[in-house]
Amino acid sequence: MFAGGLDLLQVGQEFGLAPGMGVAQADASSWAVAARNVSAWYNDKLLVVVDGRSVYLPLNNTVAWESIDYLLEDVERIEVIRGPGGTLWGANAVNGVINIVTKSAKATQGLYATGGGGTEERGFGAVRYGLRPFDNAFLRTYVRGADRAARPGGIDSSDVLQGGFRFDWEPGDNQVTLQGDLFERRYANIFTFPQYTPPYLPQERLDRRTDTGNVLARFQHRFSEDSDLQVQASYDYYAFKGNSIGTAYQELFNVESQHRFPLLGRQDVVYGLGYRYQPNNIDNRRLWFGHPPKLRQQVFSSFVQDEISLVEERLRLTLGTKLEHHDPTGWEVQPNARLAWLPTQRQTVWAAVSRAVQVPARSATDLEFPLLAVEPPIVDFGPPVGAVPIFLRYAGRPGVRSQVLLSYELGYRFQPLDQLSFDLAAFYNDYDRLLGGRSDPLRLEPAPVLHGLIDNFSVNDYSARAYGTESAVQWHAAEWWRLAGAYTLLVVREYDAAAQLRNGAASEPSHQATLRSSMDLPGGLQLDLWGRFTDRLPQFNVPSYFNLDVRLAWRMSKHLELAVVGQNLIEDRRFELGDNIVLRQQVTPVPRGVYAQLTCRF
Repeated sequence: MFAGGLDLLQVGQEFGLAPGMGVAQADASSWAVAARNVSAWYNDKLLVVVDGRSVYLPLNNTVAWESIDYLLEDVERIEVIRGPGGTLWGANAVNGVINIVTKSAKATQGLYATGGGGTEERGFGAVRYGLRPFDNAFLRTYVRGADRAARPGGIDSSDVLQGGFRFDWEPGDNQVTLQGDLFERRYANIFTFPQYTPPYLPQERLDRRTDTGNVLARFQHRFSEDSDLQVQASYDYYAFKGNSIGTAYQELFNVESQHRFPLLGRQDVVYGLGYRYQPNNIDNRRLWFGHPPKLRQQVFSSFVQDEISLVEERLRLTLGTKLEHHDPTGWEVQPNARLAWLPTQRQTVWAAVSRAVQVPARSATDLEFPLLAVEPPIVDFGPPVGAVPIFLRYAGRPGVRSQVLLSYELGYRFQPLDQLSFDLAAFYNDYDRLLGGRSDPLRLEPAPVLHGLIDNFSVNDYSARAYGTESAVQWHAAEWWRLAGAYTLLVVREYDAAAQLRNGAASEPSHQATLRSSMDLPGGLQLDLWGRFTDRLPQFNVPSYFNLDVRLAWRMSKHLELAVVGQNLIEDRRFELGDNIVLRQQVTPVPRGVYAQLTCRF
């Protein structure tokens, strides 16, 4: 949904408005999403879960955004958990968790159809139908497609086709859910593939395709209002294909259970067990090589959390931990302690201490990139060597350990009026064993032509300190007018093994601010405005920018709605990210755009 969702304004209202979160676009098909950390291409410390199914890929430690492009109409809620979530969610939930919960089939009965197009969203459409096959059973199916135009100066157009279903059955105190999706995306861009002979850094069009699929089965039994049991199994498949760089496959088999029950009248306990089998395969070709090409890994996990009411309706203590065993790193422990004090019914003061880990991907342990670009590509060594091309070879190393975070958080929530609420938080994050690259000295290699080579490999030799504040406010100024704003301050300092400050100008924006206005106007009109400010990204040489999106919708009847959306209205074009240092993918500017959308509900 975030990787090219049709209505970016609505996505921003649900997700981008949350303090501590950052969203940036590199081209028409590539997005970077971050929580309390670097706005880079591959953010490995944010976990995304859809209906209890993780879409975080251990192959390269990133989120498969392209596989969660759901209809916003079918999304029940998007929970943005800022800060560590390893106790409940497991490894890689380091800086935050995005938990997307879709609506039950019961809540999506009837026909829903939408379609439209514009300057950037050239054409899109979706049809969803819900029915009741028998008593206490509900089914919905959907299909959607979209065609996105290339950005100015680029060839990064894309098209998607997706379909799926959800079945819910509610016999008595039980609930059975079966759901699945299939997704295909085709997209292209210009990449740099280094070579030994001139021009050394040639650019080439690369056509790519992503095929994904998933199926999930869940059983829930409700013992009482305070006690329930859930068992869930899921399977995910991802295939990333390129016309000249081969194919990478990732499969995820996951089974987990959890049981919630009260204890001694003042405690709410939840515990669970889980198992994951995650084979992947690298079709070795021009760009990367896996050693071995096929890798099969397992994860065993268990967790327990106890919420204790120390003073009824005034003071709560939550203690928990998760224990996991990962094939690459062994046992990992992720504890959490959280205290919440409610001095009045309208105020909450909370504090938390958490430990979270990020397990290394194959790129850090056993993948090799034999030829990467170095700038400048030519270095003149003088006689008798002369000018030779310079390249970088990267290789992962077994034995790399997990990255570790110890986080301290403090927050305050206050609702002075029914129409007004504030949310303030401060945090200090201490990162250890961060992964980075270490390089051997430059050396000359005679074959296949004389060239310079620098070997680079992964090490856990880095650390970082991050601190900041996050604030949000919501105000129902009138029955017809709602305002919401957020501000984030983030400071990150990274250090090498000798505790020397490095990369003082990191790639995260120090300041971010958003403001949303939603107005219900006469005549069935609704006007939404979403403005945001993002500070500069020094590492990518991207300046700060303001952005404004506007949505005007007209509810013509209870069945029909027409909307016009304007995106990126402040500037005609701007850059939000810099180069991908591995593939050297062309970055294209985000243009101003507009589209119209007609929606029918029956």
